[in-house]
Amino acid sequence: MSGSDQERSMEALRKSFAVTSPAGVETVHSNTYPTISPTRPELSQAGRTILITGGSAGIGFGTARSYAKASASRIILTGRRRNVVEKAAADLVVEFPKTKFVARTSDMAHSDDTTALWADLAVTCVSVDVLVLNAASMGSSEPIISADVDGLWSEFVTNVRSQLAFAHHFRAQEGFEEKKRNLVYLASAVTHMPGMEVAVPAYFLTKTVGQLLLQTIADAADPQKLQVNIFHPGTILSEGAMNAGMTADSLPFDDIKLPSDYGVWAATKEAEFLHGKFVWAGWDMDELRSEESQRQFERNPRHLSIRLVGI
Repeated sequence: MSGSDQERSMEALRKSFAVTSPAGVETVHSNTYPTISPTRPELSQAGRTILITGGSAGIGFGTARSYAKASASRIILTGRRRNVVEKAAADLVVEFPKTKFVARTSDMAHSDDTTALWADLAVTCVSVDVLVLNAASMGSSEPIISADVDGLWSEFVTNVRSQLAFAHHFRAQEGFEEKKRNLVYLASAVTHMPGMEVAVPAYFLTKTVGQLLLQTIADAADPQKLQVNIFHPGTILSEGAMNAGMTADSLPFDDIKLPSDYGVWAATKEAEFLHGKFVWAGWDMDELRSEESQRQFERNPRHLSIRLVGI
């Protein structure tokens, strides 16, 4: 992409950016707040094993820290770069010596890596209680019609197929239904923000499909056995965002502790009412549980979900 094309793409992104919230929610946070604090006893993850894809950097690493603060017993980090994921685990061990951190080199885009990862967990009798699907690919900013087909399809592999593969392996664990499990998926607000199909077309397309995939899984799941929570992490200056050409001045970015802590709250009983729904990490969860907000859910069972409307 030429420099001028990239500038136009970033301008479209800035124009489309808007902080939004549903009826009943007036407060939109840009940083963490007490309700979602992982140090709350009600949010404890003691005795649980957490697997975080893309857990070696950015939001994934922040989420690992938050789960450690919530006293998770074991946290498995996956990442494509061995040195990065191993350093991340080593750094976390120093900060949280009571939690066991496991570094696994695994590329979600490679099905053999995914199969080997879950097979090894089974052989070593490690059962994952919480699966955090964080890893994703930003893709090219080229218009879909002129983008490289193989390159675009690789984005589908990472943002859709690999998410399904991890969910399948998670569900296939021996004794899966013997206790409640949680699946936490980091979606993106690009799915409902005007102009994103121009600014980041490959990401817009594949994340929309990925989000609908997880919503479909949730629709068929009993939240008492498998609770699925889907959320937009906020506007974070992640490595992927920087690789896409963004800088600290591109947008009003949120603090990384917001999605990191929310990722823990999402795996608790308090978030069960949002099973299969799509929310923003920044929305105030106390207000979303208010009577006014609950009336929205009662009036419209499809509130906060992706549906085709208008036909």
